[in-house]
Amino acid sequence: MAFSKANLYHEREQRISEFMRLGGHPARLIILYHLYLEGPCTVEEITAVGYLRQSTVSRHLATLRDQGMVLYEEVNPYIYYTLDGEMMKKMEEEIMRFFERFRSRDQN
Repeated sequence: MAFSKANLYHEREQRISEFMRLGGHPARLIILYHLYLEGPCTVEEITAVGYLRQSTVSRHLATLRDQGMVLYEEVNPYIYYTLDGEMMKKMEEEIMRFFERFRSRDQN
């Protein structure tokens, strides 16, 4: 039976780490920011920004969707992607609490 080191870490730290990994690629940051600014978009609309290829956008949207950061809705023949605002707010709060621990320690 295999042993997973993931069990050594609290669930909160694992979630924060996964979120930071998701945001750790410039293409994903561009996509997230575009969805934040524009709201629901298709792959083609995100690609129209000019510097990301369709295959790149599709691949990164799939990753973001699989991790629950992005929602999608099929409206034939298109798929519209949007940020999961609830998930983004939850992750923001967790990250802020995480860094607050450092701040409170430095103040003591």
